Amino acid sequence: MVDVSEQEIERPQKKQKSCYSGKQGYHTLKSQVVADLAQRARCDQKSGQVICVRCEKGRVHDFRLWKESKIRLNKEIEILGDKGYQGIQKLHQNSQIPHKKKEKRKTK
Repeated sequence: MVDVSEQEIERPQKKQKSCYSGKQGYHTLKSQVVADLAQRARCDQKSGQVICVRCEKGRVHDFRLWKESKIRLNKEIEILGDKGYQGIQKLHQNSQIPHKKKEKRKTK
């Protein structure tokens, strides 16, 4: 499972734009977490879970965080992500994200 959480921060005095999250409407820091829920990666011998955290300024897109973290998992491990990870299938074929709904067209 991969996901990003945003934490609100005080507005920086300089370079405010880099911390501004348009989605949230305020300045944030993003934290990405990758957890092995099925305990198949076995990086931590005690728990069998992998927890990777990467932090960035709020303007950075979720999928960009994933790409820049350079996390590489075994191809057999399934990745579950949210809509912020559109395009992850190109890097890891065994991944699932929700599909975007098709736009409804109004008939006149």
